[in-house]
Amino acid sequence: TKVKAKRSEQYSQRRAMSTMYREMLLMNNFSVLNYTGVIKITKKAKKTLERVQEAAAVASVEAGQGFKVSDGNRPSLKKMTAAWMEQHDLNEGNQVQAQLRRVEKLYANMFSDGNVHVSIGELTSSVSEETISYDLLKLGYRLGMGATFGLWML
Repeated sequence: TKVKAKRSEQYSQRRAMSTMYREMLLMNNFSVLNYTGVIKITKKAKKTLERVQEAAAVASVEAGQGFKVSDGNRPSLKKMTAAWMEQHDLNEGNQVQAQLRRVEKLYANMFSDGNVHVSIGELTSSVSEETISYDLLKLGYRLGMGATFGLWML
């Protein structure tokens, strides 16, 4: 009974770590998606800002007012975005990826004899060998054989 209890405990630990790992993968994907979105928004805003500045320059020249060059003390949109991203700790999911590596190593040490590649495969698989049941297969086989025998008797 002690062996059975230990096996059950290991199965629970594997399942919990696998669930946590898959949720961390989703969080990593979400983080990368947000990072990509901010970068794309910044590029679009930069292009729009450049077009507006060009149109304003052309309009001021046509009006005979001349064109003023903006002073170099104002920070660029790229620098402002980088500062905002750093302030809000927005990166390409580096922290989540570091945690994923830690979970992979921990799982490898606990269940895969230190093999990280095997642990990644086990963590990402949704069905383990212990959860497969052949009861439905047996039932289907019996019903099929019964139906075949019944038709043969007719």
